[in-house]
Amino acid sequence: WLIRAMWNKPHVPAGHVAVTEGEIVPGMKSRSYFGGSCGGGGGNNYVNSDYLSLQLLGKKISYTVDLSGAGCGCNAAFYLTPMHHNSDSSQCSDYYCDSASVCGVRCAEIDIQEGNTHAWQSTVHTSSDPGGMARGHGAWKHDWNSSVYGIEGRCIDTSQPFSVTASFPVDGAGLLASMEVELRQTGKPCPLHLKLEGYKSKGGGDAMHELTEVLRGGVTPIVSYWGEGENLDWFDGQGDASRGVCKTEMHNCASTVKFEGFS
Repeated sequence: WLIRAMWNKPHVPAGHVAVTEGEIVPGMKSRSYFGGSCGGGGGNNYVNSDYLSLQLLGKKISYTVDLSGAGCGCNAAFYLTPMHHNSDSSQCSDYYCDSASVCGVRCAEIDIQEGNTHAWQSTVHTSSDPGGMARGHGAWKHDWNSSVYGIEGRCIDTSQPFSVTASFPVDGAGLLASMEVELRQTGKPCPLHLKLEGYKSKGGGDAMHELTEVLRGGVTPIVSYWGEGENLDWFDGQGDASRGVCKTEMHNCASTVKFEGFS
């Protein structure tokens, strides 16, 4: 099941989402949640127990994404939060929670993907750390460069679909060791990798222990597409020493992007 949000933010309607033959096609300002069932609330009444509770500790999730129309100023995201376990309906009335408290409820968040044709970021957040720990390519992160990730990139050509795999391996004590993200494209010789490990919360606590419990308890996959009317300089702007990927903040966004092939 895929459950569409009514509100992108409090009092701001969410965009349309289409589902066709295994494809999820989110429109601008849309957000949708993977469901384990659909009917506990009925109509536009949301029930947190309807949301999928996917246990990913020690496992992986894969999918294919087409970002070809999402240019500078656009953000196509796939991420995980513990919505199934959130009992606060939030200001959006659908039990949505994230690390930024967009709808008034804060929780841990695991961003496998925030992406467009120029920038990519993968981030882990505890419930008390909106900034989190991030890796990728964009305004402030430089794990890759535009020769390997971007339009006509040598490893990932973002004008064409590519596959994403996120893994959540555990250490000898059964705790989350890292989040590992791989981008791979048919016909390209060089997969791209990110590894997020050793995350410490800003308060000095053991962030990986909190994320271990979140993944063990079960998370809800979420797809969103946003950017129009927002400032995404933090993501794809010039960043430090003008090393970013978009010289000016533009909103060069196609009406939709596409996700498919989840496994």
